[in-house]
Amino acid sequence: MESSLPVAKPSHLSTRARRYTCLFVAVLAACIATTVHAARVEIVLDASGSMRGAAGGISKMEAAKQAVRTTVEAIDAGSSVALRLYGHRLPAEPKEPSCHDTELAIPFGPLDRARFVAAVEAAQPLGQTPLAHALEQAAADFGELGELGDEAAVVILVSDGEETCDGDPEAVACAFAERGLGLTVHTVGFDVGEVARQQLQAVARCTGGEYRDAGDAAALAQSLQQLTQAGLLVEKDSAYGREIRGGDTYDQAVAIAPAIEYRLDHHQRKNQYDYFAVEAKGGQKLVATIQTVEKGVVVREDDFRETDNPYGGIEVHAPDRKKIANAIVIGKPNGQNSIEVPTSHERSGRFFVLVGNAFQDQHKDARFKVELVDQFDAGSGQDAPADDEQALRIAPGEHEGWLNANDQIDWYVFEPDPAMAYEVRVRPAHDGKLVRVTVTDLDGVQLAKGDAPNPGAAVRLRDLRFPDGGEGYIKVEGHPVLTVGRKIETTYSLQLTPKPPTP
Repeated sequence: MESSLPVAKPSHLSTRARRYTCLFVAVLAACIATTVHAARVEIVLDASGSMRGAAGGISKMEAAKQAVRTTVEAIDAGSSVALRLYGHRLPAEPKEPSCHDTELAIPFGPLDRARFVAAVEAAQPLGQTPLAHALEQAAADFGELGELGDEAAVVILVSDGEETCDGDPEAVACAFAERGLGLTVHTVGFDVGEVARQQLQAVARCTGGEYRDAGDAAALAQSLQQLTQAGLLVEKDSAYGREIRGGDTYDQAVAIAPAIEYRLDHHQRKNQYDYFAVEAKGGQKLVATIQTVEKGVVVREDDFRETDNPYGGIEVHAPDRKKIANAIVIGKPNGQNSIEVPTSHERSGRFFVLVGNAFQDQHKDARFKVELVDQFDAGSGQDAPADDEQALRIAPGEHEGWLNANDQIDWYVFEPDPAMAYEVRVRPAHDGKLVRVTVTDLDGVQLAKGDAPNPGAAVRLRDLRFPDGGEGYIKVEGHPVLTVGRKIETTYSLQLTPKPPTP
C-alpha cells in the first residue's frame, strides 16, 4: 500500500485533530450540515484469579495494568472514560459472593489519568469471572441509555477466560440490542481458549462490536488502545452518511455496524484502502455496496481538486484474509455497485471490507454500507453444516433451506420411529436449480439417493425405514457435476413425512 497523504490518512494528527475535517473551503458546506455526536467509553477489566497466570514472562494482571497505562496516556484529557473491575475484591470461594464482585472504580467524567491508573494498580486478581453480571452492571453505568440521544455508548470488555458464574454473557449482550439500548460492546480475549473466544465473539457480535485476540502483553495493549481510541472518535452524520475512518491493515480493521451508511473522513489516492470488519454468522449473506456522488477527486500532495469523473470501489475479504470479490464504479456520478457473499457454517466469522479502488482517486463522500441478509436453514438461526457429524436437527414437517455457491451441501438429522416409514421430498424454489438428496442411517448405510430429473424438479424418496431407530440423516446438495446447478442461489423446501409402513 502506498503511503498516505496528509489529506488522506494523516497518522501524525492527534485524535482530536482528526475529528475535524472541514479543512478546505470547498467542503465547508458539507461540514456545516454535519451533526456531531459525543462518545463515552467504559473499560471493563478482568481481575479474576486466573489473571495471576503468566503471559509472556509477566503475570496477566501486570500486562493488563501496563495496557491500561499505555491506553490512558494516549486519551485526550477531556474524554469521558469509565473503569469497571470484576473479580478483584473477593476470593473465588465462597462462589456466590464472588460471582457478584464487580465495581465501578472510575465513573464517567473528564479523564483523570492519575486516578484512573491508580485504580487499576490497586487491583489484585482474586475471584470468579462474572462476565454476564459485569456486563449488566456496565450498561447501568451509562444511566438511561435511551436518553443519551446521539451520544455513543461503548464498552470494552477484557477477559482471560469464559464465564464461571453460570451467567450467559451472550444473552445479556443480545438483550441490549433487542431493547434498543444502542450500546456497543467490543471484547478482547487475553490468552484465551476456544470456549472463551467463542463466548467473547458472540458478545461482540450481538451488539455490532469487534472481537480482538490478544496473545501477549503487547497485543493486549495495542487492542485496548485502538478500541478505546476508535470508541472515543466523535462520529459525524451528514447527507452522505456517518463519517468514519478505517484501519491501514487487517489487524487495525475498524468494526462497522450492518445497515449503516458510511462515508470516509478523507479522500483516497488510488490503491489506498481503508480496512473495516463485520461479523457474519453461517447462513447470512453479506451485501457490500459502494455509491459515488456527483463529484470525483484528484489528490495531489497536500491538496485536492474535485472533478466530474467519480470513481468508487469496495472489496470483501474472507476471515482468512483472502480476497473474495470487489465492486467498482468507474466515472459515473451517483453510480452504485454491490458485492453479494453468501456465508456457510464452514465460512463465517470476521469478514473484512476494504474501501478504495485501484483505478483512480476516490472522493471521501462516496457512500458505502454492509448489510447482512439472513438465509438460515430450517428456521434454526444457523446454516446446516456440510458434514453429517454436525448435522442440523429437525423434526418431521416442512422446512425451508438455502443453497448457494458457497453453501452447496446441507446435512440434517432426525430421530425416526422404528414403527414408521418415512418420505423425504426436496424441491428448489428456482426452476434452474438441480438438487440431489441422500438418506443414510446411524451406521452410515445409504438407504436411498435421488437426483432431480430436471432443473427445478423435486426429489422424492419413499418408504425409508429405520427398524433399529437411532438417527436418520438427510443430505441435500446442489448437483455436484452440472455447474449451472451449483451457481444458482435458491431456497428449497424439505418435507419429512412419517407414514405407516406398507405391508
